[in-house]
Amino acid sequence: MAKLIGNANYATVVAERDYTISLSIEELVDDDVLLAHRHNGSEVKPEHGGPLRLVVPKKGAYKSPKWVGNLVFTERQELG
Repeated sequence: MAKLIGNANYATVVAERDYTISLSIEELVDDDVLLAHRHNGSEVKPEHGGPLRLVVPKKGAYKSPKWVGNLVFTERQELG
């Protein structure tokens, strides 16, 4: 529901311990991508990445970071 302003083409996802990944906006808004905070009606447990985990099925587990803390929108792709 949020609208991007400016020239944002990429999102850098910042997770715990300064782990980052960068996805294009098109990848981030794909139908199967989730920012999950609940699973089966309960909060995502810390051992599974809670309170917030990004799930990117088409990219495999390495692009599904646990413990997401921030999204930074950029014009150019940043290295993760």
